[in-house]
Amino acid sequence: MSTAPRERQFVIAFCSSERKKPFFEKLQRYVEEKESLEREGDDDAHVTFSFVWMQYDPERNNFSTGTENDADLVLHKVSTLPPKAVGALCRWCAAASRRRRRKRMPPVIIIDPVELTRLVLQRSLLYKMLDGRLKRPLCPVPHSWLWIRDSASLTPLGLSSFVLSDEEDTEVMGASQSSRETWWIVKSDISTGPSFTHQMVIWKGCRPEKSLPEEVLSLLSSCVNSFVLQEFFLHAISVVIKVYCIGTDVFVKAVPTAPLLRCVLSKMGGPVFVDSQEKFPIDAGWVKEEARWRNYLAVGGRAYTQCSQIAEQLVRELGLTLFGFDLLLVPKKVSGQCDTPLGASLRDAPLFDEVTGAPSALLCSATPVIVDVNYFPGFSGVENVAEHVLDFIKSKALGTPVSKRSSTEGKLFNGNFCC
Repeated sequence: MSTAPRERQFVIAFCSSERKKPFFEKLQRYVEEKESLEREGDDDAHVTFSFVWMQYDPERNNFSTGTENDADLVLHKVSTLPPKAVGALCRWCAAASRRRRRKRMPPVIIIDPVELTRLVLQRSLLYKMLDGRLKRPLCPVPHSWLWIRDSASLTPLGLSSFVLSDEEDTEVMGASQSSRETWWIVKSDISTGPSFTHQMVIWKGCRPEKSLPEEVLSLLSSCVNSFVLQEFFLHAISVVIKVYCIGTDVFVKAVPTAPLLRCVLSKMGGPVFVDSQEKFPIDAGWVKEEARWRNYLAVGGRAYTQCSQIAEQLVRELGLTLFGFDLLLVPKKVSGQCDTPLGASLRDAPLFDEVTGAPSALLCSATPVIVDVNYFPGFSGVENVAEHVLDFIKSKALGTPVSKRSSTEGKLFNGNFCC
């Protein structure tokens, strides 16, 4: 006599604006296809998931799911909703957890807890914390300052921005003294949400002492009152290393920045407005170069291992499980030459041997600098991303530990992206 399959069912609630909906729909389709295949098999034990969409009422500032059953887990990017929605989500989860406790059920699991995700939504808090806690020279952060509109000074974020003459930092970060001209970038303090959070201005000049230059302010949104000023690494290798973390899985890829740098340099007579959502055309030679970067950043390699070690540090400090961060690779002793013909030739220098594909000395000398952290990004380019996210959600639902990254165990590397 056959027995009924042992099935555990969990309800996942999606919470975000329409902007995140395509990712949630992709995850839902994957689950439905996976469960359809499992029903055709002969497994006698499996986990199933159903989904509800959390509807936000801005007038009442509350959430509802339109169903009688509470969710077991909430997968959210509440930062895409109005700021007051954060409190509404916390109240909803607290009320749902109380109802579940009365039924002797575990509380709602929030991925990730709102109090943890809010830290990365404010750049000034993030950079100040990372500056003091990330291990050096493994991964420095840019010198950063907070400026509030109409204030008479800039506030340094972190110890390294107080002490600009530190020999180790200036070798990597460039000439930071206020009396010397260098490149700067200014962004809104809030990192996620309205369109202005993706807007920034880049210019060359002396470090502002009391306020941002008027020609820079004229390009910034009038809706923003607080900004973060940072060094702009024009001398960095012309890629950004995108690192995505899903639970304990780490995914690494390179994205070219050469088109952006050309845009900035072509307008170097004054400040340049940039929207990070803007797509620049990819150079024809990138296809060949991308294959070399994939090999260089492959799992098990030293560069991948270093990215994983940085990810582990961020997990310890931030407590997040679904996030991404950006690294720039900054060669040493090049910063003062970034505007010279020599600097241009270094930017155009080959990073890999044409025959063997081995990384060049310039690439091997580079120090990774963390320039951005994002909660629940789009995970662009991650193969089978829905599968990875579902596996992570399943481990949270069942309370089973996920295996530690074996590739990151052992001794930490030094500050360079070693060959």
